[in-house]
Amino acid sequence: MKTWSESETPNYKKDVSEFAMNFLPKGATSLDSIPGNIIKGFRELRTIDKSAYKKYVTLVFTKLYAEHLLCCHQSYVIEHFPKDKSEYDFHKLTMVNEFAFMANYLDNEKLPEIWTSGIIEKWLAENPELLEFEPIKKYNQSIKTIS
Repeated sequence: MKTWSESETPNYKKDVSEFAMNFLPKGATSLDSIPGNIIKGFRELRTIDKSAYKKYVTLVFTKLYAEHLLCCHQSYVIEHFPKDKSEYDFHKLTMVNEFAFMANYLDNEKLPEIWTSGIIEKWLAENPELLEFEPIKKYNQSIKTIS
């Protein structure tokens, strides 16, 4: 018989995969609408299953960029970085921080001014094995068609 705590332990991989597969971004602020418990799930998944973590973070950002191109034929700013790196919270629960952790694109000494949703193109070019996952491949095809 399960104890109370065992039955209450979240299944992060299941929760994150269901969220990523069903995520339908609408507009420029879609990342802001992702619930904190889902972002926490992504953070936990980092240590549980790195492969799934990369796949589902990539899927969310690929869908977001495809939506931006489809709706408005441009990428949107997803993060403004402060000039002083001490003003940026690298531990804050955000999808941008999850992408930053995964991609390792942030130089802690010199932050970029902004990131746009188009940053996913660089990540996919550097990690073509992620295109073997059909949903990422499908949204990447949309990106290529629109651009």
